[in-house]
Amino acid sequence: MLLMKPLPKPGAFFSDPVYKMIESRLAQFSPKFRLADHVDFTGKAPSAGGSSLVGINFRPKDHKKLIEELTNLQFGGLPVFAKGSRDDPSHWALSLSFKETNGIGFREIFRFKLPERPLMPEPTAADRREQRLIDRHAAWFGDIPKMPDITSLHCAVAEEICNIHIDETGFVIETLDGPALTIDAARHWAIELKIRTELRNKFLDNPKALWLIDHIEPIVPSVANDLTIGVKFEPIKTSKYRLTVMGACALHGQGGCAGTVSAAAVF
Repeated sequence: MLLMKPLPKPGAFFSDPVYKMIESRLAQFSPKFRLADHVDFTGKAPSAGGSSLVGINFRPKDHKKLIEELTNLQFGGLPVFAKGSRDDPSHWALSLSFKETNGIGFREIFRFKLPERPLMPEPTAADRREQRLIDRHAAWFGDIPKMPDITSLHCAVAEEICNIHIDETGFVIETLDGPALTIDAARHWAIELKIRTELRNKFLDNPKALWLIDHIEPIVPSVANDLTIGVKFEPIKTSKYRLTVMGACALHGQGGCAGTVSAAAVF
């Protein structure tokens, strides 16, 4: 696990921004779910990471009740989570995705939703100006897609410990045959598990190695990057300033390969 900050007092834990983000996400489902009701402060202190990707750890008051409530959560009349474990033979792909999960795992299911407006609205003058700007600075990668929110809750519930975090890229979708994994599972395994978790944990006492891990990242093909492969280097990466150097190739279409340099600042 990544380093977590112990928060032994309820006030500190319940006001932590990562906890509040996860609590808000769970509160949108039905029946009403109160995360605070499941946190036990009598044993090991709950803890929170520095981001929603790391999430929160706590000892559940009753892990069986927590499992039951997560199992029964719905959104729009459909189950919120795909439930399983690394030892569950009923769905080998889902079991593989729970390889690093302790206890019973829950992955939020992504479902495509049709918008109420027409699928192909007539572009406005502002849309055309935006597209001309994109074409001018997109290094021939093609149009920038307007992607839906594809982040995904991941809960791991065991008797002594529960971890809840939000993966940057969800990869469990609903199909006619039930939950299935998308190509984004490869990105999750490579980036979020192997690099940001396992590799980073091996070099916690090596500042130079941590700097390289935090600033150099492979670009693994995914839905979000339109199946692009390459590498990204961010020599400047702070809360206010960011400098990014990227080289990538599109694996389909006519995108080809290109390198870009971009800078951003927050004032």
